[in-house]
Amino acid sequence: MMRATKKTSLPKIELLSGNIYDRRSGNALEGLYKPLNKPIFRTDLKTAEMVKYASNCLLATKISYWNEIFSICKELGISSQKVADITAIDPRVGKYGSVHGKAFGGKCLPKDLKAFIDFAERDQNEKYELLREVKDISSLVDIHYIRQKEPKGLGDAILRAEKYVGDEPFAVLLGADIIKGTVPCIKQLLDIYQKHGSPVIAVEEVKDVSKYGIIKGDEIDRSVYVIKDIIEKPSPEEAPSNIGAIGRYILTPEIFDCIKKTPLGNGNETQLTDAI
Repeated sequence: MMRATKKTSLPKIELLSGNIYDRRSGNALEGLYKPLNKPIFRTDLKTAEMVKYASNCLLATKISYWNEIFSICKELGISSQKVADITAIDPRVGKYGSVHGKAFGGKCLPKDLKAFIDFAERDQNEKYELLREVKDISSLVDIHYIRQKEPKGLGDAILRAEKYVGDEPFAVLLGADIIKGTVPCIKQLLDIYQKHGSPVIAVEEVKDVSKYGIIKGDEIDRSVYVIKDIIEKPSPEEAPSNIGAIGRYILTPEIFDCIKKTPLGNGNETQLTDAI
């Protein structure tokens, strides 16, 4: 009841619609809201409906836009929330939708977006690709934001996502590495996973082995290795090769039990490479 009262008493604007035969009801509502000192507009029913759809579709677009920005920031290793917070200071932009990982939901936004697309395309015989993209972006994934409160290692960070992964294989992308290629790195890893049915790690030849997880393995195909061992940040004397893991992985849920059993490693942290 309190929430309903608050939303009723604190509207941004009040839009009253009706036909010329219902002025009495409109006048009564206008009198009810006038003490709130908010803008009041009297329109016909079609205009009022269009304002509602336009507003909710714009809000849905903002959320989908910010989710795209968050994905780019993650790839670049940038604090996406800091970008959002600073950008939102501009009154032309505003803060709505700039909470990391929020998908548009509730009772109004998804319903109104779908209804507006269906109505517009049916009656106008046009394709509204932008609105369809907004709808599709929100449908691609469920986004969850989890904060690792202390730097306890990559293994610990991945373990926090266990309840969201379930029993499916999953990808890990670290913002510290930006990888460019004609075929995206994750797509290459997925192809190898589908071929061999085992977890896959992206690797490359490195100069400073003390900064990487270094693998020991046998090459079974061009640039594809069966990993026999992996050592986190070894000294040059300990390193079994100069081939180091970089920040892209396809892992299976079995890794979570391995992480739980893994003792603290380099830097007194739970290292993913030790669990692997």
